[in-house]
Amino acid sequence: IGSITKSMTALSLMQLRDEGRLNLDATVKTYLPWFSIDSHGKPILVHQILSHTAGLPDDFTSENSYLYAIVALRNAKTLFPPSTAWSYSNDGFATAGAILARLDARWWSQSLQARVFDQLGMTASSPVFSTEIMADNTAVGYQWRDSDVAPSPLHPPLVPSPSFDFVDPAG
Repeated sequence: IGSITKSMTALSLMQLRDEGRLNLDATVKTYLPWFSIDSHGKPILVHQILSHTAGLPDDFTSENSYLYAIVALRNAKTLFPPSTAWSYSNDGFATAGAILARLDARWWSQSLQARVFDQLGMTASSPVFSTEIMADNTAVGYQWRDSDVAPSPLHPPLVPSPSFDFVDPAG
């Protein structure tokens, strides 16, 4: 479902806000004391990561785990001081997913399953891609067979896209 998980992560966090367990004006460090990035001396607030205004880079590292990607931000600097501009950030939503997991006391994927899919009766849906899930009657994606050919043919042939495991609040 790609970046649609961002919406579901935000929805789950809004549920926690409605339950009185999340303050959108609190700093990220309130919920993740280990979170660290050079943010031009300004704190990063929860609502800023949800609105892509925290200045967090987009995919700062190629770590396989979203939690490791967040930890890697300690070696980064925000693109701008928080709330002074807008920039799309997968790392911001990885951070939002870590906040969700911390407050909900379960893995991010378990939280989404319970708070979104189960509540909507989506029994054949999952917040993660895995080899097992992809093998169970899922739609097959396609890509151009020769995507690196220039100029591309008028009607390029399609081939099935490779499946892969992907577990991330950002998409």
